[in-house]
This record gives sequence, C-alpha cells and structure tokens, in this order.
Amino acid sequence: SARTEMQAALLSGEHRVRDSIEYLPEVADREGDLRRLIATFNGDRHVRAALLNTRGQSVAQSILSTPLHPTPDWFFSLLGVRPTASLIPIGRNVAAEAAIALATDPHNEVSEVWTEFRDGMVIVLVFCVLSFALIYWTAGRSLRPLETLSAGFRTIGTGDYATRVAESGPPEVEDLARAFNLMAERLGALQERNER
Repeated sequence: SARTEMQAALLSGEHRVRDSIEYLPEVADREGDLRRLIATFNGDRHVRAALLNTRGQSVAQSILSTPLHPTPDWFFSLLGVRPTASLIPIGRNVAAEAAIALATDPHNEVSEVWTEFRDGMVIVLVFCVLSFALIYWTAGRSLRPLETLSAGFRTIGTGDYATRVAESGPPEVEDLARAFNLMAERLGALQERNER
C-alpha cells in the first residue's frame, strides 16, 4: 500500500507539473511561475520537487512535511519502500531552466503504516493481557471447589468422617462434591457400626 501511495503521489505530481508547463509560454514571468510551481509542493507528504538548470543543478527546491511519528529504521528497512524519481523537461524555447525533478520520499507514508502497526500491536497486547487475566480468574474460580474437595479428602484420610464439602461450582465439580459427601456419610456410618 505504501508503494502504491508513492506511485500515485508521483503520478499526481507529474500531471500537475505537465499542466503548468503547458500554460508556461502564455505567462510573462516564466521563471517566477516555475518557482511558484515548485513552492506548491511545499509541505507535501510524499513528493519533493526541484527546478533544475541546464547543468542539472537545483535552482529551487520544495520542502517536504516532516513525519509526525518517527519510524524505527528496522521497520523502514523491513517494508523496503524505495524512493522513485521523475524528470520532466521544460523545453529550451520556453524557459532558461532545463527540467523539473520530482522525487518521492516514503518516510511519511511508512510513518503512517508504523503508527497503524504499533497501535494494532498495542490493541492485541491489551487484548491478550485481558484475556489471560479473565482466563486466570475464571480458572481460579472454577478450581476453588476442587481445592476444597482435596482438603476434604485429606481430612477423611486422617479418619475424620464428619467432614463435608460445599456442593457448589460447575456441574461436574458439584457432582463430585455430592459423591464425596455421600462417601463421607457412609464411611462415618460404617465406622460407627464397627465401633458398636
């Protein structure tokens, strides 16, 4: 998507320059008009324009807008979006300058992608932490009756058959607790009979 955005921005810049050059012979102050054309690219997020003389030196150059969020170098390298350039000749009989050079700068677009990626990762991380906390709480709450049941078995192991556990929790654990209480009751009755 970043490459597509760069291509679209370069194509749009080329159309703007070509349209302006087409009307250049009708303008009295051609050099001033060319400089104003370059200035229209000031603050552009994707394309930098430069007015070149016949020796290929930059006479006027636009200033790109700076990215709002700096992108880590590793992320920029990972995306691999490379700048592209275009050279549009003006015509010798129209102006003293030879051409207008347009070059894309993907830093703003990659910065936007980085922000979306970073925000997405934060959302995923928050979701994972909340899910883990919910699972931990639910599992702890579900297993609490099993701890009570386990303590009941330890007490019965010492010979105390009067122990009973609360019949609560998920249906399976509730069935286990009910069976435990029935077992404890029968063991208590057997012990009482044996003692008699």
